[in-house]
Amino acid sequence: MSGWLRRRWSCALLAALSTAMVAPARASSLDGWFVTATQFNALTSASAAARPDFLGGTSLRRQCQFSYNGNLPKLQNGIWQLVRYDRTHQIGLAMATTDQNSCAIFKAHPPSASAPDADLSNYATGTGLKIGSPYSKVLAAYGGQAKHGHRFTTAYIADVANVTAMGKPVKLPETITIVIDDGVVSAITISVDEAGMY
Repeated sequence: MSGWLRRRWSCALLAALSTAMVAPARASSLDGWFVTATQFNALTSASAAARPDFLGGTSLRRQCQFSYNGNLPKLQNGIWQLVRYDRTHQIGLAMATTDQNSCAIFKAHPPSASAPDADLSNYATGTGLKIGSPYSKVLAAYGGQAKHGHRFTTAYIADVANVTAMGKPVKLPETITIVIDDGVVSAITISVDEAGMY
């Protein structure tokens, strides 16, 4: 066998062995739990919001003020983390831990992992939306065309004014995703893409 052919077979054999040895990544049961409740990354058209909104505060700096904790349950390959779960009201609170400032609050049955307990029944956006708010309050806060149905997802986009690491003004894209169940809010996810900061 020629040297060229031997190298080619060796490369093919190494590739086959490395592929066989890598275990396929499996999504955790928490991922399905989170995605079902929040409709995370659901395809839906978005309307423009008159102004940005934030969970847990009235500014980007005040949104979802929790520190990353490596011991808390991870979601979506560790990009998100379940930071609190209200056992009384069955409400979860998650935050993202990459180049974004993202927070989600959602109604969901108890998770298969433990997170610190907290009363999240009044955890709201700057405009006052919270789990259980009527859909009419969503329309009053953000506008847009009314949707109808037993369960649906609606989304809004806005720009968040900020300053880059170099001191230049920048507008960061924000997406507000809301799940409506039987006419009331069952999930709110607010994501601000901070990639433009760097």
